[in-house]
Parts: sequence; C-alpha cells; structure tokens
Amino acid sequence: MFFAPPERTRSRHPADAARPDRRAHHPDLTRLAGWRAMKAEAELPGDRWEQERRWALR
Repeated sequence: MFFAPPERTRSRHPADAARPDRRAHHPDLTRLAGWRAMKAEAELPGDRWEQERRWALR
C-alpha cells in the first residue's frame, strides 16, 4: 500500500480537479420536505396547532 508524503495535501490528478459546476450552493427551499411541513403547519388553526404541538412533545 502506498502512502503519500505528508507535505502533499491534495491530489494533482486532472480528474480530481475542482469543477465549478459542482460547487456547493444554497439548497432549493421548494424541494425540501421540512420546508413544506413548515408551510403546512403555518396554515393550521390556533387550537389545532396546540393539539399538534402537545402530540409531538409527548
């Protein structure tokens, strides 16, 4: 097995080069399930919201 020298910090192979099309980006909030759930909870009536909250915290 080959271990790289400690001064070498990253691969120099062209296939490992950073690609701008794969850079990290902000998530699309319309595609997140948590976002949809939060919007649905906002539409609950006040008393139903309390009932849902008590159910979740039991």
